[in-house]
Amino acid sequence: MNTQKFIQLSVFLIFVILIGCSEKQESSASPELPEHLKDIENLTLIAAAEGALPDTVELIRETVFESNDEVFMRGYISEMAVDENDRVFIAATIPGTVGVYVFDGDGEFIDKFIREGRGPGEYEAISSMQIVQDTLYIFDGRLQKMGQFSTQEFSHIRDMLLQGNFNNSGDTLMA
Repeated sequence: MNTQKFIQLSVFLIFVILIGCSEKQESSASPELPEHLKDIENLTLIAAAEGALPDTVELIRETVFESNDEVFMRGYISEMAVDENDRVFIAATIPGTVGVYVFDGDGEFIDKFIREGRGPGEYEAISSMQIVQDTLYIFDGRLQKMGQFSTQEFSHIRDMLLQGNFNNSGDTLMA
C-alpha cells in the first residue's frame, strides 16, 4: 500500500514539474476591451509591458466643476446629471440651502436654480436627479415630492407629491 501511494505521488510530482517547466504561449493579439466599456468616451486600453501586472489605473482630469468668484456651491454634492448638450447639473444640499448648479462641458458656470423651502419649485434636500430628454426630474426624500424642470430655461414645470403608504393598495401619487 505504501509503495502504491509513493508511485502515485511521484507521478503527480513529475506531472506538476513538467507543466510548470513548459513554455508560456504568448498571445500576439492585443487585449480586448470588455463590451460594457466600449461605449465610454475617452477610454483607452493600453497593454501592460511584458511581465508587468496590470495593477495601475491612471485617471486624467479633463474638467473641474468647482466654486469660484462667480458661484459658490454651498453644501454637499448629492447628485449629478448630464444632458444631451453636455451641460452638467450638480445638486448641492446643506440644511437651510439647496440648489442645482449648471455648468457647460468645459466647467464654466451657467446658472443656479431651485430654492430652499416647501412651496412649488422649492425643496429641502435633493435625494435623486435624472434627465430625460429636455426635462430634469428631482426627488426630495424629506418632502416626499418630485419636481420637473425644463433643462432649456431652467424653469419649474410642476411638483408631484407622494402621499400615503405605497405598500397598501389604493395609495396614489398626487400631482
